[in-house]
Amino acid sequence: MAIQPVDSVRATQAAGAEAQIASAGHARIATIRATVSDVDYPMIPFAMLKDDPRPAFQQWKEAYLAAIEGKENVLRAVCEAWNRAFISLKPEQLFFVCAWASVPDAPALVVQVSELLFGIATPGPHRKRWCTTRAVTRQGEPIAWCCEIDMSEEACSQVAEIVFSEENMIQLVEKP
Repeated sequence: MAIQPVDSVRATQAAGAEAQIASAGHARIATIRATVSDVDYPMIPFAMLKDDPRPAFQQWKEAYLAAIEGKENVLRAVCEAWNRAFISLKPEQLFFVCAWASVPDAPALVVQVSELLFGIATPGPHRKRWCTTRAVTRQGEPIAWCCEIDMSEEACSQVAEIVFSEENMIQLVEKP
């Protein structure tokens, strides 16, 4: 068995996935990677949401966070508030990606090239989708990601690249 270059494999996978969902109409292919290190558990659950959960989460924080006492209670409440966006989803709408950089002794090649190829079959009411993770912990602090995906007809002709990294993670509790 010959080893193929990563770009060749990726192009073949994208073409196959695109053909599979082409019958669904207005669809977009996305690659999803998690490059973040030091996540307490490397399996990061996510979903493709039809609405951006950040405004509702921010409203919750402004209304309720100050009244919660104790660090553990705050951490638990913040995670529950962020994860409310996932309550109405069916099990088949929930996915995960592995943050290989957080796996001890993971092979460097796996860390570098591992990604998930994902098909988004419908554009959503705003011609956008939000690839959103559930709250996870990194070094004991709650974090999450929420990446907007353009689902316009023009954008759907290109593969969307989503990366869960240190640079774009959301600190669910601001550090003092």
